[in-house]
Amino acid sequence: MQIQDVAKVTGLSPKAIRYYEAQGLVAPQRSAHNGYRIYSRDNLDHLCFLQHARAVGFTVQESGRLLNMYRKKGSHSARVKHLVGEKLAELRQKRLELERLEATLSELWQSCDGREGNRCAILDRLAAANFDSANSEVQHDR
Repeated sequence: MQIQDVAKVTGLSPKAIRYYEAQGLVAPQRSAHNGYRIYSRDNLDHLCFLQHARAVGFTVQESGRLLNMYRKKGSHSARVKHLVGEKLAELRQKRLELERLEATLSELWQSCDGREGNRCAILDRLAAANFDSANSEVQHDR
């Protein structure tokens, strides 16, 4: 199967497929006739594995580690579960940060009447926040 066919089957772009190849995550054979990449069924399975791992939030590097464990026979459950636990903790931290940002933006949005001609309360509060942040940094340096 050539790269365009693999792209259609997996939904990955040819550029992404070549990137995974450059990272050493898949290794298609080359046609002796024209030098084109020839992808095997295993290559296709590995690309789908990478796609699924990326879709649930793993980085390319993490996805590659998971793929290597998948390729090797044997039990890797403890290490895989540990990696998933780390990813869950990371996502929970990001969710808390997003909730904090949402609360701050909501507060800013509510502080402004949105009428043209009036001084913007949001801009004033952002300016005050910058001043407060700058002062707190100066105080920490002392």
